[in-house]
Amino acid sequence: MNRKQLSVLVVFLLLAVTTITVYALITIDGNVTTDAAETEWASASCSNDAGGANDNGGGARVDLTRACVYEGEYYAPGNIYLYWNWDNSSFTIATEACALFGNATNGVPDDANANYALCGTVNGNPSTLTSATLYSCDNSSAISCGTPAVINTPNCAVAVNGNDPFQVGNDTTIECQIPITDIGANTVTQNRAFLDVCDPGGQDCLNATVVPLAIHLASAGASSGNGLILLTLVFSFALVSLFAVRRHRTI
Repeated sequence: MNRKQLSVLVVFLLLAVTTITVYALITIDGNVTTDAAETEWASASCSNDAGGANDNGGGARVDLTRACVYEGEYYAPGNIYLYWNWDNSSFTIATEACALFGNATNGVPDDANANYALCGTVNGNPSTLTSATLYSCDNSSAISCGTPAVINTPNCAVAVNGNDPFQVGNDTTIECQIPITDIGANTVTQNRAFLDVCDPGGQDCLNATVVPLAIHLASAGASSGNGLILLTLVFSFALVSLFAVRRHRTI
């Protein structure tokens, strides 16, 4: 291989490394790993079960302990991250809970009833994810999804960890990521709000803090993030091109 061929190879290698690096920076915060300690949770709104530990008659199988929700306008624009905990590390039968979302006007929920629900089901020892489904609902219930209609299967994962806010053994955590447009927020005037996490049977709800989810925040974050990515790519390409020209002149 002569010096000119070597120069071309180096240029392509530099370009490949730059592309991989930028891609990693873009996607690193989009992973669903159920560690409840990723960058996005630093800005999350979290609620512990208002009734405390073991506050329902259904036992640990349906006892919910904590939920966090984050609209990723800075780290993953246009996405909602959320997780919730069951107060158990294993299950002998399939167990479900649903995060409920409602329509909102200027960040204020129109009512307490669900228009969308993200439901996750776990089972086994240790707990594993059985299913996760995003539904639209008919706005008839504050604790479940009335007349559920399947929208899609969201990106979710489950793990057993010590993330119990009441420090009573290990919990099962489900963490999910959904595009905010999947719950109908596709213009600046169509806002949504996270309402609560409930056992569909009504035995336990967290009575969580309502979190407004405004699409204009996500859109603004996406625009600034995409601009930064484009600038990084252009700058990297310019450096690689300059290197190639200088190498070519010295050969």
